[in-house]
Amino acid sequence: MNRLEVNKRFIEVFHLLEQKGLIVRNDRQKGLSMLAQKIYGNRQYGHNISNVLKKTRNITYEAVEKFCELFGVNESYILKGEGQPFGENQTKGQICYLHDQAAVAGDSIGVSSQNDSSNSYFSLPDLRGNDYLAFPVQGNSMEPRISSGDLLICKPLDDWTDVKDNEIYTVVINDRVFVKYIKKIYEKNDSGQEVVSKINLISANYLEHDPFTEDVTTNTKIYKVVKRLQDFN
Repeated sequence: MNRLEVNKRFIEVFHLLEQKGLIVRNDRQKGLSMLAQKIYGNRQYGHNISNVLKKTRNITYEAVEKFCELFGVNESYILKGEGQPFGENQTKGQICYLHDQAAVAGDSIGVSSQNDSSNSYFSLPDLRGNDYLAFPVQGNSMEPRISSGDLLICKPLDDWTDVKDNEIYTVVINDRVFVKYIKKIYEKNDSGQEVVSKINLISANYLEHDPFTEDVTTNTKIYKVVKRLQDFN
């Protein structure tokens, strides 16, 4: 997913909302401060939106999701350029259900391609876009937060800056799938920049399951848990 293209489409939709009078930059109720409160959770982050509009900062995928929900925007249009910004061309979510794999709360298990014919697809009325995966959970390491038999609806993240420490994610590491609390570990690369080199995976049921550390590689995939369906089995 090209973040510059995402920014470009976000700015385009922002200007369309200005034309509709739904955003008025210097207005107390419709301005950047109020928008920042709703998509970032803090009025003081209005400068973040200004920097996105000036093309000196990238909009986060989480902010795009909240922005689209707030104004009824087609999320797939901003993220992928699919459909139209508003109206009937918005697409309901297509969620790929991985029948034969699991996000394992105790041990690990393999996960096959999203295109595997053994998988199926379904939609939920409150989710839009076509890149969701549904992982069935096995094991007890995330109890009482997540139980064996739950189904996690997850959305892929392309940038480690969108990953927050001490929140729950589904992680795919060398075809092993885990659902854990995440804590990022940084080190400097050859250019002297701090990058995420490892992640600490922590269980909610820490009395039975010790934390462990895994290397972050180009093959590491991380998914934000956006919805939990309980007792799915």
